[in-house]
Amino acid sequence: MVRCPFWVLLIFLTLATPNLLWGGQFQDGDFLTSRRVVGTVNFKNGSAALSADSRAFIDRIASVLARIDNQKRVVRLEGFVAPGEESREPFELSMHRALAVEDYLREFHQLPQKRFLIGFGVPDERFGLEQTGGRVEIALYDNILNLYGIAND
Repeated sequence: MVRCPFWVLLIFLTLATPNLLWGGQFQDGDFLTSRRVVGTVNFKNGSAALSADSRAFIDRIASVLARIDNQKRVVRLEGFVAPGEESREPFELSMHRALAVEDYLREFHQLPQKRFLIGFGVPDERFGLEQTGGRVEIALYDNILNLYGIAND
């Protein structure tokens, strides 16, 4: 079950239609080109369950994530599935993976819920995403809302 479909839709619309929302003050490329993956959490084929190794990795990176200034950076938990994974709808499985990482970060590291979840489904080469295994990439982006003087709660 995806918990925040409204927010996922809002994030998508915000990224897909910046010219409509803010009069063309910035280009969506401003956000997308600032992407930096700071960690990858791997999953078994068809599963959204965190392994012991995955939990240990999240434990190591949590302190780094806690120090990130949300006024300057946006943290996104981007879920992916590998081609051929058939246990669930690809988008649903990718979202469940991102949710598993977010839930763990909130429950065991008390990180705020202000993290964006994105489920990509099966990676598509057109978007520069490699065809690798099921995973969640923890990515940092510039907070373009503050760069362009748009209030960020």
